[in-house]
Amino acid sequence: MLPYMRFRATRVTVWLFGYTVYLTLLCILITQGIREWVHRLEVTLNKLAAKDPEFLGHETDRPHSAVQMLNQLARLGNAGDVQEGIDREVGTRVDELLQKVVKEYDQNPDVFEEVVDELHPLVDRQTQSWRGNVERTIRASEGQQKLARARRAVLEEIAKRQPAKRLPVLLVELLNPGWRNLLVHTHLRK
Repeated sequence: MLPYMRFRATRVTVWLFGYTVYLTLLCILITQGIREWVHRLEVTLNKLAAKDPEFLGHETDRPHSAVQMLNQLARLGNAGDVQEGIDREVGTRVDELLQKVVKEYDQNPDVFEEVVDELHPLVDRQTQSWRGNVERTIRASEGQQKLARARRAVLEEIAKRQPAKRLPVLLVELLNPGWRNLLVHTHLRK
């Protein structure tokens, strides 16, 4: 390939990658934290695109380590996403790893592989945390449904057994909450 054509191909790749980063930053499906991470890596990733124009074109079953790193980051979120469920320690560690990539890439092009290896346990930890949160939410929801069914069953039973003659309002107000709760607890024990 002629030097001019190689320069042009590299320039097109860098432009394409820059446009990809721009679209990523605009995507509404990506959290603000991930956008910040991608933005912090933009210069380093552009350097990579200039050195290796084909890094985005690697096989899908064995992507470039920089792409693997971006995929891992997409699975995590960032420290700004703490309110959305990311562990603060994970977010802090990811920030440190990104700083390592930015500082060391020029001297150590293999830094992406190192960071991917360090991100795997963080992703696993975050996945376990999310899975635990989902399981707790499911158990809480199941408990609320069970309680609602028990209350409904008790109210239906009370309605069936209520005498045709109306009871005094004061008596109903005194007995109803306590007896209803006792019946609900009894029904739940079954």
